[in-house]
Amino acid sequence: MGSVAISSDGNYTIGGSWDDYIYFFNKSSSTPLWKYKTDDDIQSVAISTNGNYTVVGSRDKNVYFFNKTVSASKTPIWNYTTGSRAKSVAISSDGKYITAGSWDHKVYLLNNSISKVKTSMWNYTTNKQVDCVAISADGNYIVCGSRDRNVYLFNKSSSEPLWNFTVGHTVCSVAISSDGNYIIAGSFDKYFYIFNRNDSQPIWEYKTNGEVFSVDVSSDGNYFVAGSVDNKIYLIDRDYISSQSIIGVGDDDDDDDDGNGLDLLPIILVVVFTSVGVIVVIIVVLIKKGVIKLSKV
Repeated sequence: MGSVAISSDGNYTIGGSWDDYIYFFNKSSSTPLWKYKTDDDIQSVAISTNGNYTVVGSRDKNVYFFNKTVSASKTPIWNYTTGSRAKSVAISSDGKYITAGSWDHKVYLLNNSISKVKTSMWNYTTNKQVDCVAISADGNYIVCGSRDRNVYLFNKSSSEPLWNFTVGHTVCSVAISSDGNYIIAGSFDKYFYIFNRNDSQPIWEYKTNGEVFSVDVSSDGNYFVAGSVDNKIYLIDRDYISSQSIIGVGDDDDDDDDGNGLDLLPIILVVVFTSVGVIVVIIVVLIKKGVIKLSKV
């Protein structure tokens, strides 16, 4: 499976596979309610909050839109063709708005009634491939990340970005809170960045020890999570960020580390996946920066 998504109530699941198929399930059975074959690998899938609508991006350049009660013909309500692989897709809570990022360098905003006109509401051209997109629950705000090293924020009413912010390398992953107020982006530059939608400058940024390929944010925007190839998952509490007078936290270069423990920063929950599968979770609740040594168990 290349991509999976689940409805908020857990009743419906969609999976997209490199066998070119889309599979749609009810939680009560491992047998798909339906499946549909595209013309190439599935790159990304998303599902509306109630599970009524699903959207799929394929390497065959198409964005596919389905209702959960697909007819016997098992065909999409519509499909929209981009200029290259549809790398990332996202859908608003009610399924009315869909955004897609393509390797044709564009981000698209689509309405679920597109079948009537077969055109997007708008599209915007970045300078390189678009690898990731996200949309607020009400569909009012769209965020995308491009290989041109920029994070872009849009209002659904215009194809001109509200702002963009340049990072040090490809933007690998983006997420946005339900109300569109908070955004997180992860990059190949090993940083993750947290934004308020009203400002193009991050309210906080943090450097990990590896490329950050996956990020997310809680619906209320209070918690942010990032996954890095340094084998750690980082959880950040927004209340801590708001209380700080400076943006960002530097690396801990304490020379006293004997290699048997972990040097940690405050408000970060770190999950360490060791080579033998042991998972260690550390929660730092100190107000000031400190060093905690964790012995192997």
